[in-house]
Amino acid sequence: MKNSRTKEITLTAILTAIVIVMAAVPNIGFITVNPFVGFTIIHIPILIGAYYGGRKVGGFLGLVFGVSSMIVAFTRPASVFDPIFTNPIVSVLPRFLVGFFAYDVLQMLRKLVRNEYAQNALFFGVMTAIHTLLVV
Repeated sequence: MKNSRTKEITLTAILTAIVIVMAAVPNIGFITVNPFVGFTIIHIPILIGAYYGGRKVGGFLGLVFGVSSMIVAFTRPASVFDPIFTNPIVSVLPRFLVGFFAYDVLQMLRKLVRNEYAQNALFFGVMTAIHTLLVV
């Protein structure tokens, strides 16, 4: 049991560092296309964390993602919509919820779809769409 806890802490630490670096370096995690269009790929480490670490790891990483999103909106706004992301209900809450419930979506897909590759593709696709819908 102790080895499992060590793996969880290590996974969380590595993915947290990746999320922070992606958020801190401009145009790595938060990619600005023009003043009206931007997108993010930071949700991918959160989904990986939920996939391998479960609800607790996914929720924590989602919280880190949301807080880093709010900090970026305050410190280096690149879009006309960034002032909206200074509100924690817009920036933190949806990202936390995506990370927290990603494991549940994965478990549901594992029951519905037999092919492991299809499960994984659907998981990442569905969770990306859910993240987009919750944030927008």
